[in-house]
Amino acid sequence: MTKTKKRSQSQKCRYDPQILNEAVNAVKTGMTLRAASSEYDIPRTTIYEHAIRTPKKWGRPTVLTALEEDVIADTLNQMAVMGYGLGSTELQLIIKKYLDKTNQVVSQFNNNKPGRSYIQAFMARNNLSFRRSTNIKSRRSVVNQESAMQFFINLMTAGDISRENIYNFGETTISDYPANRKVIARKGIRRVEMLTDYSRNCISIMCCGSASGEILPFFVCYKAESLKHQWISDGPPDAMYTASKSGWLDKKAFEQWFIDLFLPIVQNRPGKKLLIGDSSPNHFSSRIVQLANDHNIYFTNLPKNSVHILQPLHVTVFKPLKNNWRTVLSNFRKDRLLTGPLSKADFPALLKALWFEMDKSISNNLISGFKATGIYPRDPNVPLKHLPDAGLGIKKGMNRKLDDELIQLLRENRQEVFENAATKSGHLSSKAIPGLAMVSNLSATHSTESDDYP
Repeated sequence: MTKTKKRSQSQKCRYDPQILNEAVNAVKTGMTLRAASSEYDIPRTTIYEHAIRTPKKWGRPTVLTALEEDVIADTLNQMAVMGYGLGSTELQLIIKKYLDKTNQVVSQFNNNKPGRSYIQAFMARNNLSFRRSTNIKSRRSVVNQESAMQFFINLMTAGDISRENIYNFGETTISDYPANRKVIARKGIRRVEMLTDYSRNCISIMCCGSASGEILPFFVCYKAESLKHQWISDGPPDAMYTASKSGWLDKKAFEQWFIDLFLPIVQNRPGKKLLIGDSSPNHFSSRIVQLANDHNIYFTNLPKNSVHILQPLHVTVFKPLKNNWRTVLSNFRKDRLLTGPLSKADFPALLKALWFEMDKSISNNLISGFKATGIYPRDPNVPLKHLPDAGLGIKKGMNRKLDDELIQLLRENRQEVFENAATKSGHLSSKAIPGLAMVSNLSATHSTESDDYP
């Protein structure tokens, strides 16, 4: 195991930086060094270095120059933006190869490979940190800055809409699969098992919330031919239920949600309403579009595969929802001493517990979600910074020989993934334009498609 060297406590700065600034300003306005040192209790040499000449940099010089570190740090940032983030081992190898290529030998390194303490110091100097990455499928590379910006440009046609009338809907699933939890076991055991039977039965939940933090009642969809009474009893307040063969909301189920749940809540509210959802063809029926137009609802869709960037519910609501669900499910199993599969008849009561657990933070999460996606307040730059080509400009005066070829390779690779994903899924042929209001003839485009959600 590699030993971590503990650095001795620094002897500098045994005074308040604010007091030092006051002493420096006093000297610059005419006070002598001796008088300032006596009044502020700071050594004269320290005040002299800060007030009259540029202070020396503390500690030994770095192995790489500031420019070389800046180039490497910028390369790491660009690779993370392109979806190819590196870890500490890769950073060690990059520095080693760079030192070997430039014929530099660093005696402190083992065969020119820096250790963990150097990597930690390098990251601290260059404002870098370890972040847990989120895995995305290749088809999500279809969304880029151009398509996201076009969505916001098209969305401008909706005009100014108050935040309490801006809604986002989305569909997610929860299952009876219990969360893995830590248990006590002897040290050295490689595998610790928990005897629990589960079926991985999933139910789909349609959620909808506004930019003002209002969450609408759940709309629950079971995978079944028809509903049973015990599946809908003692559930969350005002929740509605349906069933479909696939377990997802098909066109019939979505119309039921829109007509029976969404419309009664918003139809009598003053002003235009904005309703934003994903690009599933199950949402594009002529009946829905006509009802939206009749009730002054600007109904539009997001760009394909962009929910991880542009859908407020996906960004800030669904993850805490599923975390809370695991807690509710775990407590239920523990209280009932349940080790077998969960019955559908138990879901409504658990959903009710989930609803009240989420009620503590759901409003703030919704508001944060609309802000993080740039939908409200309207700011396209917020989501654009998470997409490729954001912040990839070359800094003036920098020698980019180290990473120019690498960045170009990553761009070409990601573009190839984009083209393959778009062609395979047929996303480029969609007639629904993200950000623009649905029109009645859109339904003709999708009238021959299956009602099952893919």
